[in-house]
Amino acid sequence: MKKKGYTYCISDIHNDYRSFCAMCKEISFSDSDQMYIIGDIFDRGLNPEPVELYHEISKASNIFPIMGNHDKWLLEYLIEYLEGKSTAYSIPYRYNTFGILEQQLTRDEMYQLAVWIDQMPLQIDMEDGNGKKYLLAHAQTFLPVDKVADESAYLMGRFLNQEYLLNGWGEYISVIGHYNSDILYQWLDENRTVIDAMVIFSNSKQNVFGTDCGNAYRGIDRRGRLGCLRLEDKYCFYV
Repeated sequence: MKKKGYTYCISDIHNDYRSFCAMCKEISFSDSDQMYIIGDIFDRGLNPEPVELYHEISKASNIFPIMGNHDKWLLEYLIEYLEGKSTAYSIPYRYNTFGILEQQLTRDEMYQLAVWIDQMPLQIDMEDGNGKKYLLAHAQTFLPVDKVADESAYLMGRFLNQEYLLNGWGEYISVIGHYNSDILYQWLDENRTVIDAMVIFSNSKQNVFGTDCGNAYRGIDRRGRLGCLRLEDKYCFYV
């Protein structure tokens, strides 16, 4: 009998191919499962390996990436570079990813990467294996009927506030990244004991989750690590 698959959410990998592979092993990720990467695949990271990470994710038919602000910024720079615009030659990319890509990818491969990033949605509306409804976006989710046109709302959370973190959007469960989970708890004025590592954020209603556990700063902030949320039972994994 085929194993019933699970649905996983992960965000803010930030070029960390090794941690991503370790997480896939930790959750025993298989062809029966689905994974949603809620933005910021690229930039920063300890031992950055963006090419390996890109290849690992893009080859999988059951991994679905969502646009993050760092992915968007990389895309914009790649387009300028591929179109021969002077800014791409006179102004270095602000993070470490492009320099690595330039060394390891051909121009055609960079174009394919740009197309792949450009196809990432800003938000996904989906159901887990138990039929529960979810909204997934990098920094903030919005009801599908709202049709928010401002990309920065999804990518940077420009409208994120306490009301959203406390109550979410009714019957939907929202899962976001972008903000380190500690920051989300601080915005709710929760007095939390400092622990050795960051944990996935959840409000009291369990209808807003934040999965950024500071992996971008692994090696800089000893508390940073990669988190993963299993939607069916809200179990949290860390590596």
